[in-house]
Amino acid sequence: DGIRDLVRSRGLGDVYKRQAKVYICSRDFKVCQQIAKELNDLVQQRKTGPKGQCIAIEEPIDLSQASLKPIHRLKEIFAQKESKLDVLVNNSGIMWAGSLESYSEKGWDRVFTVNVKSIFFLVQQFLPYLEAAAKKTASNGEKIPATIINVGSVYGNSLSGFPTFAYDSSKAAVHHLTKKLSPFLAPKNITINAIAPGVIPTKMGQSIESSGISLAEWKQSIPIQRHGCEQDMAGVALLLSSKAGSWITGAVIPVDGGYLTARVSKF
Repeated sequence: DGIRDLVRSRGLGDVYKRQAKVYICSRDFKVCQQIAKELNDLVQQRKTGPKGQCIAIEEPIDLSQASLKPIHRLKEIFAQKESKLDVLVNNSGIMWAGSLESYSEKGWDRVFTVNVKSIFFLVQQFLPYLEAAAKKTASNGEKIPATIINVGSVYGNSLSGFPTFAYDSSKAAVHHLTKKLSPFLAPKNITINAIAPGVIPTKMGQSIESSGISLAEWKQSIPIQRHGCEQDMAGVALLLSSKAGSWITGAVIPVDGGYLTARVSKF
């Protein structure tokens, strides 16, 4: 009867292309509308096979607010449309840079609210819908798990020279929270994993150039001599949300062109 996915934010929303009904949301509703249209137009071009659908949540969801109201509102909207959720992708993230001497409390709190707090409470609030989806069984009688995918960062696993104190710390927290939640969710037949992307020329990734380091320079520190792209992230997301990834949980998977393991970066 189809797969329901909820992709929080826009970075993976435009690459999460699969046979599914995909809901996307972010604080920028117009961007969500645009991505939904692009995905639906792309699907319609397929001449054979089942066709998925992308639906933009019809109002902005700003997870930087200190209260849980945006999460409760998102839950209300989703509940009006669906009774279960097969895949939850937590991809919202913000970055804040500043010197050690002047780094602001506002920046720190905002980063941790979006990058960490919202993940925990989205999992909490959408747990009944994930549990409902986790009751499905395959033709052989095997249970099909529901899936949560969190998006961390290579900087949650390593130290960078950038003064992004809250961002790097928050991504380490995302990785640890993913592991912490896994034994609580596994008995409910829900898997939870994190993808740790390297540098990708998204809107956030391109902000690195403001530090005086070009993306071309950055590429030289990646053993596989290219930046990451949409398909790299989508491939891992599809693995984790498919039967092939149903026995993987509590994992943090770097998708970084060898950046972490090579340890050759000067940045």
